[in-house]
Amino acid sequence: MHQCRYCISLEDVRPLQTAENTFFKFFQDKGIPLVFVLTKFDKLVRDKLDEIAGDEDHPTEWERQRAKQDASSFVEVFRTDLENATGKGVKVQAVSKKGELPKKHH
Repeated sequence: MHQCRYCISLEDVRPLQTAENTFFKFFQDKGIPLVFVLTKFDKLVRDKLDEIAGDEDHPTEWERQRAKQDASSFVEVFRTDLENATGKGVKVQAVSKKGELPKKHH
């Protein structure tokens, strides 16, 4: 079975473009499944943590959990945008369960 894997970096997310919507419709019309791969979730969490805690070297556990929650909420909104663009449900599944934030490099 053929499928199209479409990678989207969460490092610098932007709204879906008209050309992308056309691209998604092409595959939908051909009956070819689309698999969206959202990359760099850890960077999104780090960005959210920076928004919450600033540039603190030692964020609190509450700040870390809040950053993860905010990043997950962002992904849910983005998932809805993908569903609207494709006219189909989009399942989100984690592929890494490290549960750690990346170390900040100065």
